[in-house]
Amino acid sequence: MPRTFRTCLAAAAAAALLAACTDDPFERPGSVAPRGFNDANLRAMVVDPSHLRRGVEPGATRGDSGAKPVDLLRSGKRVPLPAVSTGANIGSMGSGGNGGS
Repeated sequence: MPRTFRTCLAAAAAAALLAACTDDPFERPGSVAPRGFNDANLRAMVVDPSHLRRGVEPGATRGDSGAKPVDLLRSGKRVPLPAVSTGANIGSMGSGGNGGS
């Protein structure tokens, strides 16, 4: 190997080793790190601070409307899909009588 290549290789290896010794990248100034911003935003949006300690029941529940189709599916009693054929109309696209004029 030429001497300059070995020198460059040694310098690159030393730089790689020294780069591994740096501080935690999340602690560098200007980097994004978890600092509690999400909690602060949630606290700012909450109307009643007691809701942060204890949840509140929803005013209107829609669980029954979602549970019925699931129950029908699990019991094997779901309504079959309608028999619609879309393949028959593909060849007739653009061969109509109007033609745009």
